Amino acid sequence: MITSRQWLVARDYDPGAAEDMFRKSMEWRRRHRVNDTRDWAAPEVIRRFFPHGSCGVDRGGHRVYIFNMGGLDMRGLMQCASRVDLVQFGLQVLETFKADCAEQSCRLGRFVGRSGVIVDLQGLQLNQITNRPGLDVILQWIQTMEANYPDTLQWCYVINAPTIFSIAWALISPLLHEVTRSKVRLFGTAGWQDELLKLMEPDQLPVFWGGSLVDADGDARCPSRICFAVSVPRELLTTREQLVALEKQLPHHVQVKAGSRARHPVQVEASGCRLRYIFITRDVDIDYSVQRCGDGADETLRPTQKAFSHLHPEQGSLVCSHPGTYYLEFDNTMSYFKKKDIFLRVTI
Repeated sequence: MITSRQWLVARDYDPGAAEDMFRKSMEWRRRHRVNDTRDWAAPEVIRRFFPHGSCGVDRGGHRVYIFNMGGLDMRGLMQCASRVDLVQFGLQVLETFKADCAEQSCRLGRFVGRSGVIVDLQGLQLNQITNRPGLDVILQWIQTMEANYPDTLQWCYVINAPTIFSIAWALISPLLHEVTRSKVRLFGTAGWQDELLKLMEPDQLPVFWGGSLVDADGDARCPSRICFAVSVPRELLTTREQLVALEKQLPHHVQVKAGSRARHPVQVEASGCRLRYIFITRDVDIDYSVQRCGDGADETLRPTQKAFSHLHPEQGSLVCSHPGTYYLEFDNTMSYFKKKDIFLRVTI
C-alpha cells in the first residue's frame, strides 16, 4: 500500500521530484521483480541466524519489529550466504513491512502506512562495526529503504547503544532523509524502558524489553516471535579448502588487470530465459555488474556492486527480457597494483 504523501515527504513536497522518485522506484520494482520477493525462500542459514521478529503493535496500531543487532554475526552469515542473498533478504523484510501495514489498515479500517522499530545493540563489538563486507550490506538495505519505501517509519528506538556505535551512526545518518532521522532516538543502557511503554501496551512487548508478553512456555524473550542472535556454527562456514575445490570445478577464468575492467559474455537466444551465474575470486573482493548489449548503448541490468566472493561464492540470476549478448563486467579500476582472478560459471 502506497500513498502520494510518502513520496512528497521524501522530496520535501516538490511534486515534480516526488513523481520522478516514484517512477524510478516503480521501474526498480519491475526490473528486480520485487512483487515476487515475499515468495522467495531465503537460505536456511539466514532465516536461522538473522536476529529479528515482530512482537505486537504500538498504541497507534503500527506493527512493531525488533532487531537484536548487537549479537548479529554478519561475518559468519557472509561466509555461508552470498551478498545477493543477504540483500534480497533485506528486501523481503521491507516487503513484509509493507504487507503488514496493508493488513493492519484492513483490520483497523483506517490507513496505517508506517511501522515502529526497536534496534537492540546489547553486546555490540568493535569488530562488528569494522567488518566492511557486513556493514556494506546493511548500508545497502538502508539506501534501498530510503529510495523505495519512503516515510514508512513511525518511530525507531536504538537501545543499549555502546559508545562505539557512534562510528556506525556517522555512516548511517547521512543516508537517512531528515524526516526519517528525526524519528530515530538513541539510548544507552538506561531510560528506554519507560519510553517504550509510553508507545506500547505492556502486553505487546516481551518481558525481556520491559513489557509483560511471554511465550506459551513462559520464555521472556519470545523466541517464537523473535529470532535471537547467536554466532553461526563453524561447521556451516565456507572454508578456504572448499573455495579452492570450487575453483577447480568452475569452467571459466577471467583475469582483470590492475586499473582495468574485463567482461565475460554469454549469448541468449530467446526472451524469457533465466541467466544464472556463480563466481569466486582468489583472496580479494571484486566489483561487478550485469549488462546487456543494446542498440547503440549497453543496458545495465544489475548495477555495479561489490562482491566479497573471496569469502563465499557470489551467485545470482535474472530473467532476460530480450535475446542478445549479456555479460558480467568485473571492475578493478580502483586497484592500481593488484590484478584479480575470477573463476565463474554462467548458464542459461
